[in-house]
Amino acid sequence: MAPLLFALVLVTILHKASTAIPGDIHVTTIEHWPFLMPNHKTGEGFEGIIVDILDEVARRCNFSYTLDLVKDNTWGRRRQDGTWTGMIGEVINNEADIAAAPLVIMSGRSRFIRYTQPYMSSGIRILYTKPSDWLASHAFLFLLKPFSLWMWGILALTLAVITALFIVIVRYSPYEKWSFILGREDEEPLGERSLSSSLFHTLSTLMWQRSRCLPRSSSGRVLTSAWWLFSILVLVSFTSNLTALFLTHNSSIYSVPFTSFEELVQQDDVSFGCAKYGHIASYLETSQEPLAKRLWEQINRDDANLAQTTAAGITKVRASRGAYAFLMEGPMAEYAAGGAPCDLITLGQPLNDKGYAFACNIASDICNIIDNKILEMKEEDVILRIKEKWMNRGCDATKGRELIYDGVDFIDTMGLKGSLVYDKPVTVRKFTGVLVLFLLGAVLASVCLCAEANSTKRTKYTWKREALATSFDNPNVSVERHVQGSESDL
Repeated sequence: MAPLLFALVLVTILHKASTAIPGDIHVTTIEHWPFLMPNHKTGEGFEGIIVDILDEVARRCNFSYTLDLVKDNTWGRRRQDGTWTGMIGEVINNEADIAAAPLVIMSGRSRFIRYTQPYMSSGIRILYTKPSDWLASHAFLFLLKPFSLWMWGILALTLAVITALFIVIVRYSPYEKWSFILGREDEEPLGERSLSSSLFHTLSTLMWQRSRCLPRSSSGRVLTSAWWLFSILVLVSFTSNLTALFLTHNSSIYSVPFTSFEELVQQDDVSFGCAKYGHIASYLETSQEPLAKRLWEQINRDDANLAQTTAAGITKVRASRGAYAFLMEGPMAEYAAGGAPCDLITLGQPLNDKGYAFACNIASDICNIIDNKILEMKEEDVILRIKEKWMNRGCDATKGRELIYDGVDFIDTMGLKGSLVYDKPVTVRKFTGVLVLFLLGAVLASVCLCAEANSTKRTKYTWKREALATSFDNPNVSVERHVQGSESDL
């Protein structure tokens, strides 16, 4: 029994020893906000995401660490003689135990160093000027947002077509009278008067007002039925979408010219670029992905699109007042947008998503121990809370600091700058079925009008409008009929 108990105790001691890092370890790092920055509050040491993660890992593994900046202030590149510079070189040469920084996991480095589990993902994001509150500057235009710009144009065109068709039917149909659009018995009006009367009749129908007179001809009845159906569907769509906007809209609705990388390359109003000597420029230049190629092609149109540093790119975004967007690492973009003066936003889903990790000497077991702790911290959302702590630095993240939604269909903006991000207006594409129904009704009404006119001409009968109209109201009254070229005319 005693040997078995001794064996269990020995296994427990060895397990604890394998999951702990004894003594003090040396950590090399590089200043890179928001991961590592000078502590301006105390004036000593550093602060940032890296410091908070290291503190939590040290607490869980029961070790202490010393944090120093890398001597040559570089990340690490391989020289022609095979040696390495920067943080990678210090880890390989055992000058440091860990390189703690936002190191991108790369296959070329993994042959010489050991990476930990990625503690955070990173991709390319779009940093852009935060537009002004749309509702504050366009309060009246909010009523127009249930329909897209193209949709309003189609409605205006439809209104003009239906008005003209009503005039044509009343003028040329032998079975129709002017009271249909005038609302009372009257002589044939002048052109301006008939146009205004027809327009008023069309608008009254669109507003669900009772028509003063009903059409008597087949062509008029077909066109009126098609217009009634069209009006009902238009009003129902407008009312339901406007109600949804009133009930769900946020007090801060922003107008942006693009919301994704795909929309960014489809427009020409806003120029964009990236850091000239960063890994983003290297990726866009060498990538075979079609979207990356299009981005790099547009960036190369003007050398001014490339900024010397990331800080210079952020300054250019602020100074451009919406005329320039900057492509940068996602965490850095969120950090820049999360602080005062709260005038920036990040757009688009991450492009070329990669992971950030720590690095150790390939012969060291330290990274194996840290791996387990990083996985635990990710499962417990500890790293997520650390990230949110440094990203939300005074700006309300729920009010447009980060927009990743898809924009409105590009065709429905008519190529104009600006489209609502949060609403989904009725577009021409969605309303195609209703437009086709109206078009079929208009075509059928035109066919009926031609048939009516041709039938009257073929029988050589001319009907008096007044007598015919009276016969509809009073069937007992006979209709006077005159035959062209009859004996009574001789």
